[in-house]
Parts: sequence; C-alpha cells; structure tokens
Amino acid sequence: MPGKLIVALAVILGVFAGGYFTGVNIVTAKWDKQKADDERAWNQEREALDADRKSAEAKARAAAGRADAEYQRGVEDGKATTDRLIADLRSGNLRLHANVKAARVSAANEFTRGAGVGYAKARAELSAADSEFLLRIGGEADEVVKQLGACQAILNADREAVR
Repeated sequence: MPGKLIVALAVILGVFAGGYFTGVNIVTAKWDKQKADDERAWNQEREALDADRKSAEAKARAAAGRADAEYQRGVEDGKATTDRLIADLRSGNLRLHANVKAARVSAANEFTRGAGVGYAKARAELSAADSEFLLRIGGEADEVVKQLGACQAILNADREAVR
C-alpha cells in the first residue's frame, strides 16, 4: 500500500507540476505578447512624433532661409540706396539742409513789421562731409532695423514650428 501511495503522490505531483509549468508558459507568452504590442505601439508613436518634429524643423529652416534671403536683399538694397545718395551728394545733385533759428530780428525791423515778430526762420546747408556722415549713419540704422526684423521673423518661424 505504501507503494501505491507513493505512485499516487508522484502522479498527483506530476499533474500539479505539469499544470503549473503550463500555466507559467501561458502567462509568460501573454506577458511577452503584451510587451511586444506595447513596444510596437511606442515605436509607432515615436516615429509619428519624429516625423512631426522633422516636418516642423524643415518648416523652420525654410522660414529662416526666407528671412535670411529677405534680410540680405534688404541690406543690399539699403547699401545701394545709401551709395546712390552719397554719389548724388558728391555730384552736387543732392544737398542736405537744416532748419536753424536766426538771430532775433532787430528793434528797427520789429518796429516796422509789428510787435508780434519773433525769430526768423532760416535754412543752412550741411557740409558734404557732414551730409555723407549722416547718410551713412542712416544707412547703418536701416541695416539694424532690418537685422531686428530678420530676428523677429526667425523667432516667429520657430514658434510656429513648435505649435
């Protein structure tokens, strides 16, 4: 009888062990399948996000390129305009003037023209060197404005790319 009991216990233990290991294999297979499905979903999401990022970067690069081209064109146009104005100034076709206040009108003129007369208006022509200096400073200021405009365009393009 003890032999039959040992055989019965061995059979029961074998069935239990077989069921246990079968269950472990089933659970492990389900876990591996779930893990593979999750990784596949994460990879698809990452690929979609990478595609979106690359598209946004391409748009930002294109916008920055347009802003740079526009800036370069503006700088060239500004330099050409400044050079043309300086050439006109040197040839005598352009003269810069400044409004100045003349000395107070004399008492004799005040008497003949009336008591309400104050300062007379006068204009003075700037020297060629001063005129050229002012034109160059104005050209440089225009270039700075164009640089700021290009910076704003690039920042706006970056912001649009992120959205």
